[in-house]
Amino acid sequence: MNYIKEMNAFYNQIEINPLSSSAVALWHTLMHINNKTGWKQTFTVAAGVLRIKAGLKDSAFKRARIELQEKGYITFQSMGGNQAARYKLHSLLFTSQSKEVEDKPEEINCAQKQHSTETEALTFYIENFGDVRPYITEEVLEWVANSGEALVKEAMKNALDKNKDNWGYVKGILQSWSNKGITNVEETKQEKANFKKQRKQKTAQTYTGKKEEVPGWFAKQKEQPVLEKPVSEEEQVDVSLLLKNYKKQKELERMCVTA
Repeated sequence: MNYIKEMNAFYNQIEINPLSSSAVALWHTLMHINNKTGWKQTFTVAAGVLRIKAGLKDSAFKRARIELQEKGYITFQSMGGNQAARYKLHSLLFTSQSKEVEDKPEEINCAQKQHSTETEALTFYIENFGDVRPYITEEVLEWVANSGEALVKEAMKNALDKNKDNWGYVKGILQSWSNKGITNVEETKQEKANFKKQRKQKTAQTYTGKKEEVPGWFAKQKEQPVLEKPVSEEEQVDVSLLLKNYKKQKELERMCVTA
């Protein structure tokens, strides 16, 4: 089976063969498990596992399983006792396509174009983010319909660049772009370039506009002229006496040497 093509066919099919929300959740869970088995023709899985993954209570799970079988989406066989039931998923590709051609021949080309776009977005998500859950599938397809496949893929790439491999982060990017009126990939690139430019300018202003702060007391002290301390009369006399005594001492030393 081709995961994405089967999902597209599934959504085409439920337009003419509706399912309850519980049955939709259970079908997606069975697809997820069958994918992990390598698309075996039949596979076994415990009811408890299916209930947890699909988010269903026991009664809702049983009704959903019967509904899927009665409407031709799956076949299941209870094994008895505590053994896990055996399941087979029916391919919806040919059923969905042939039915659409019969019922809506004028709309088939538009539908095929739309679903091929959805296929690219979902394929990219599965290849890079992992298994896709039912509610994520619906949200991805909704964003693709509203914003375009290219913009959704660009948001996924931005999330991966930041090591964020979850749909919540991708949806946050898309919502941010929507709020800013960004509608195409070129505008996202321009926004990124503007952001980098503004950040560089802000960093440059931070460094160039920063002046060294000088304390007020230091500035005032620098402005005042340095005054020489006046020498008092007593200090002048002391210096003269010292000089006179020094000369006498030198004269005595000279006389002693010549004697």
